[in-house]
Amino acid sequence: MLPTLETYTKLDSKALDIPAVMDYNHSALSSSVYDLMQIFHENSSSDIQCNNLSYLDDNRLIKWESLDLPVLSELYQSSSHDSNDTFETSLIDGKFKEAIVVLARITNHIHNYLAHATIEQLQKWYVLPNRWLSDRFMKTFESSILLLKSTNDVDNLLAVLVLTAAIERALGDLFVSVSPFTERPRLLHDLLTSPELQKLFKPAAISCFYLLMGSPRGLNIRNLAWHGFLQPKEIPAQCLTMLIIVTASLKAALKDQEFAIRHLPLVDLQQLKIDYGFPTVSDEDCLFIKKLFQRSKIIPRNRVPIWISSIDHFLNRRYLSCLTLLLPQFEHSLRILFAIVNHCPHRILTAENSTFYTTLTEMLTATLSTGIINCLRQELSDNYLMFLMDLLLYPEGLRLRDRISHADIGSESITKDIADTAIIAVILLCQKYYTLPGLGNDTLSTINQAEQQPTDLCNHVSDHTSHRRALLYQLFQKMHLYIDKDKSMYTEIIKRISDQIESHLKSSPSSLFRSRQEQQVSGLLRAITLQSHYIIDNTLQAASVMRMQWDTRQMRSRKRNNYQKFCQYIPIIWCYICVILLLVSLEWKQLNDSETRFEKLCRRLRAILCICENTASLTSCKKNQWDTALHTLSKIIYQTDS
Repeated sequence: MLPTLETYTKLDSKALDIPAVMDYNHSALSSSVYDLMQIFHENSSSDIQCNNLSYLDDNRLIKWESLDLPVLSELYQSSSHDSNDTFETSLIDGKFKEAIVVLARITNHIHNYLAHATIEQLQKWYVLPNRWLSDRFMKTFESSILLLKSTNDVDNLLAVLVLTAAIERALGDLFVSVSPFTERPRLLHDLLTSPELQKLFKPAAISCFYLLMGSPRGLNIRNLAWHGFLQPKEIPAQCLTMLIIVTASLKAALKDQEFAIRHLPLVDLQQLKIDYGFPTVSDEDCLFIKKLFQRSKIIPRNRVPIWISSIDHFLNRRYLSCLTLLLPQFEHSLRILFAIVNHCPHRILTAENSTFYTTLTEMLTATLSTGIINCLRQELSDNYLMFLMDLLLYPEGLRLRDRISHADIGSESITKDIADTAIIAVILLCQKYYTLPGLGNDTLSTINQAEQQPTDLCNHVSDHTSHRRALLYQLFQKMHLYIDKDKSMYTEIIKRISDQIESHLKSSPSSLFRSRQEQQVSGLLRAITLQSHYIIDNTLQAASVMRMQWDTRQMRSRKRNNYQKFCQYIPIIWCYICVILLLVSLEWKQLNDSETRFEKLCRRLRAILCICENTASLTSCKKNQWDTALHTLSKIIYQTDS
C-alpha cells in the first residue's frame, strides 16, 4: 500500500541499506548505456597504427571530411521517432550503436596517437585554436587539459563536467550569433538539432557532438555527468580526449571562416543580493564535513571520494570546482531518497537511453506524475524543501545547478558565501541519515538546530513571500515618514490604501511548489515593487536636495517655482505608487488563481512594469524630468480596470 499524508512514517536506518548505496560495484547506468560506454573501453587497446594521421591534419586538428559518421538527419529522425514496437526500437538502437562503434574507432585512434603527448604540447596544440571562442573558454580548455593528464579519477569526472558545460555555452553563443532574434534552446539536444547550427557547421562536426553528448541514445556524456549518474571509473578517457580535439577543431568545421561570434552576458549572482544568514563554513569545519560524508548513509559508498574531493576544492578556494562536483552527486543522493520514500521502482535510479531521467524538477514537486503525494515532503520538511527550491530551482533564486551546468556564470560569481550555502544544504541532508554519535562541531550543531526549528530555518531562507513583504513594508515606512509631515488632502487617501495593502499581505500564499506560470507572475510583481522603490528613493532624494537649496537660498526664481510645483507633485506621485502597490498586493494575494488568467495578467503586469521603469528613469538625478514622469505615471490608471 502506498503511503499518504496520514500513514507516512519516517525512514529508519535500515531503509537505505540498498545496493545503490551499499554496493561498491553498483552502477547508476542501465545495461544499454553501460554497454555503449564499454565500446570505448573494449577498443582502447585495439591494433591502431598510432603514427598514422588519417583523421588529423598537420596541426593535429580533425580533418572533418575524413570522419565517416552518419549525418545528423539520419540519427535525429531515428531518435525522435516514438515507437512502442520493440523490433523497431531495437533497429533504432542498432543504428546508434553502429555509429558509436565508428566513433569509438576514430576516438581511440586519436587518443592513442596523443597518449604520450605532454601537457605543454597539448596546450600548445589545442588551447590557442579556441581563442576565437573567448578568453574565458580558453582558460576553461586549458584547465581541462590539466585534468585530462591527472592520475586522480575524480579529475576526469570534473573535466567532463567543466568541458561539456563550456562547449554547450560556446554552441549557445554561436546560435545567438547566427540568429540574434531567436530564443536560444535551453536543451543541448535542441541546440544541436537546430537549423541554425546545422547551417553553420559541416555535418561531421554536428554528428560528432550529437553522438558524444546530444542524444539519449548516444553516449549522452553531458547529461550522465551533470545529473549525477556517472562515476569516474566509468568515463572512457578517450571520450575526454575526443571532446578536447573536436572542440579545438571546431573553427575548421565552420562553413564560413569569416564568421564573427557574439557572446551572451554571464549571470552575476552577486546582483541577486541573496543572503541566507547561515554561519560560514571554516577550514576546521571541513574536517568534520568529510567525516560526515564518509559515514552518512545517504551517500553511496563508491561515490564518497567525489564528495571528499569537492571539499578539497573548497579548502583550496576553488568554489566553482567544489560545486561542480558536489551538486550532481547531491542530486543523485536526493534521487535515491525520493525513490525509497515514494516506493518508486529502482529503475529511476539508473540512466536509461529510452526514458527521461528523474531530475530535481520532478523530485521537488508536490505530487508524483501519478497524482500521488510526494512523500519527500514528509520525510524532509517544507522548510528544507523551500530552501532547496530557492537554491536550485526558483527563477529568482540562485538556481546554482542549472546555471553552473550551462556555464551561465563565471568562477568569480561563485563566492565563498554561495559555496557555504550549498554545502550547508548538503550537510542538512547528510546529517539526517548520520546514525553515529554527534560530530562534536559547533558550526554543524548550529546548522542542525536551525533545521530542527522551522522558524529559524525560515528566517535563513530568502523565500519570495518574506522578501516581497519586506520590500513593501520598507516602501510604507518611507512614505509614512513623509506623510506624517504632510497635511495635504492626499494624506488620508494614502493611509487608507496603505491599510488595505497591509491587510492583503496578511494572507500571503506559500512559496513552496509554485508552478512556472506562478513563478513568472511572482517575478513580475517583484520587479514592479523594486521599480516603485526606485521611484520613491528618487523622489525623496530630489526633495532633500531641493529643500536644502531652498533653506540656504541657493535657488533662482525659476528653480523656486519648479520646487513649489515639485512639492505639489509629491502627494500625487505617492497616490499613484499606492495604487501600484495595491495592485501588486492584490495579485500576490490571488496568486493561486493566476494560472486561469495567465496571459492577460502577464500583459497587464508587463505594461505596469514598463510604466514604473520609465518613471524611475525620468525621476533619476541625471534626467530630473518631473513633468514627464508624472504624465508617464498617470498612465497607470488605464491598467486598473482590467
